[in-house]
Amino acid sequence: MLSVRALIGLGYGLTPSGDDFLVGYMAGLWCTAGGTSSRMRFLTALGSELSDASRNTNEISRAYLRSAANGHVSEPIAKLAQRLNQANNMSSIRAATQAALQVGHTSGSDGVLGLLLGCLAWQGLPPHLIFSDLLRLSVLCDSRAQP
Repeated sequence: MLSVRALIGLGYGLTPSGDDFLVGYMAGLWCTAGGTSSRMRFLTALGSELSDASRNTNEISRAYLRSAANGHVSEPIAKLAQRLNQANNMSSIRAATQAALQVGHTSGSDGVLGLLLGCLAWQGLPPHLIFSDLLRLSVLCDSRAQP
């Protein structure tokens, strides 16, 4: 869990990029935990670590990180997670992705990246396959793509 501490407060802005990434990552983990007891124990431990480590960032990020540790995230990230979970309407996924990407200067893109990686975390795939999946998913972020 040392890697979580290294990301806290990393970057510039009102909410640093490392914090925004972690909020998105936690959202991805929460929405794919599926009530599995081992995953829930992991989320509880990681959330505790995240809440403790959040003292090393600013007040706004601290509030976001502590909320994410309990499974609560901003509406744009939550809506995107919900749309990805339903995955039956590409236009609604694209719209939710675009809305999430519009948050702040880089907060939206940092959070979306975290969300996508969090969603893939428990798939047990080697890293090179995870990133190739993300490249295929990049069409979700392209507003010019056809439904």
